[in-house]
Amino acid sequence: CHIVSLGNLCRWLGQQAEKLGVEIYPGFTASELIMEAGRVKGVITGDLGLDRAGNPKADHVPGMALYGRYTLFAEGARGHLGKQLIAEFNLENPAQPQHYAIGFKELWQLPAGRGNAGQVLHGSGWPLGKQGGGNSHGGFYLYHMEGDQVAVGLIVDLNYQNPWLSPFDEFQR
Repeated sequence: CHIVSLGNLCRWLGQQAEKLGVEIYPGFTASELIMEAGRVKGVITGDLGLDRAGNPKADHVPGMALYGRYTLFAEGARGHLGKQLIAEFNLENPAQPQHYAIGFKELWQLPAGRGNAGQVLHGSGWPLGKQGGGNSHGGFYLYHMEGDQVAVGLIVDLNYQNPWLSPFDEFQR
């Protein structure tokens, strides 16, 4: 149960990957998949030097094709390339439909010695439920980190029935 900063983890992973000979292109977006024989062979980066209307400017640089033995997608659950992959490989068919939620997180500084780095607490329901929001679904988390800090969060599914439910107030509760 280790708690880490995603920014620090990504920087460290980038350093480790570069030591192994991996090429990293920060600042470039992947805009298209390169598909061959039903397999992902790489990506094409987005064009640089376009005006607001999408027309090339004097410093225009077309996107480049990046091929690789492996292509790792880390753009989130429904990123633009992820949607292309879902359609290409029919990934939604056997899956549950997507649902939506709102999440809140605060970083709390505890008094010295009160934190328990690495401790993770997850909860389902509270403070939601019949009392808090009319059968609302969601839950909370507490992630104890180094330096007596705790990430405190609440997730509220957006299918709640009570029109007076305030996810912000539930978080404060």
